[in-house]
Amino acid sequence: MKLPNKLQKNLPALIALGTWILLCTTLCPDAQIAFMSGTPGRQDIYVVDADGKNLKQLTRDKFYNARPDWSPDGTQIAFESDRDAFFFEIYVMSADGGQPINLTQRPADQGSPAWSPDGTQIAFASDRIGNVEIYVMNTDGTNLIRITNHPGLDSQPAWSPDGTQIAFESTRIFGSDIYTINVDGKGEENLTDSRTHDTHPTWSPDGQQIAYSSEQNDIYSIYVMKADGSGVVGIIEDLHWGTTPDWSPRPLTVSSKGKRLTLWSTLKSRKKK
Repeated sequence: MKLPNKLQKNLPALIALGTWILLCTTLCPDAQIAFMSGTPGRQDIYVVDADGKNLKQLTRDKFYNARPDWSPDGTQIAFESDRDAFFFEIYVMSADGGQPINLTQRPADQGSPAWSPDGTQIAFASDRIGNVEIYVMNTDGTNLIRITNHPGLDSQPAWSPDGTQIAFESTRIFGSDIYTINVDGKGEENLTDSRTHDTHPTWSPDGQQIAYSSEQNDIYSIYVMKADGSGVVGIIEDLHWGTTPDWSPRPLTVSSKGKRLTLWSTLKSRKKK
């Protein structure tokens, strides 16, 4: 069984990559961007400078290597790969390349790794007990803790900036919705109930808001809500397809429909050492 939304291979993803590079060139010219590229059956992890120079391929094999996530200090990259068996597992490698280390080592699908803000833990989704749940482990694979427990499929974990909560997507009601839960597995909250598909939650840097993608009117658009699920606002609703939002470290003022809006640019990068 494969994790839901695990393999995102579409044109919007390529457009988003171009947007990252453009924004990062303007806002942080000495940063790098990690991304995946390849064919439908094979993907590799790459890094590139924000100006498009110094492209470097970090993985070189016949397997599917996806969803790179930087460690907070920029020295390592976590990713999912099926390199050791039929199943996807969580690996960590140096940001400069090198031999990836399998952290999960379990014959089950593991995906969507997300590094904690303090760099000591990695959250991920796994179907190791026959149902997809959210887990947290130390960055060496030890001290594994399951933090969700429900027949619905729980995936797409995203840490709050203070490291105390994780937002995630779940199929518990109808379609999928956004939830939050404390890292100790307590205090679970259902934030959305759109009756369609709400996915890819991501916290604002101040922890006060959560952006996500929602399937409304048969297309995915970008929405923002307060961290308690109130005050939902559609910020990008006139594009054909809007998915996988992410917040930059600082705001960017843009114009939309004659109004000035302060948004956070889409960016996932690390500063070059």
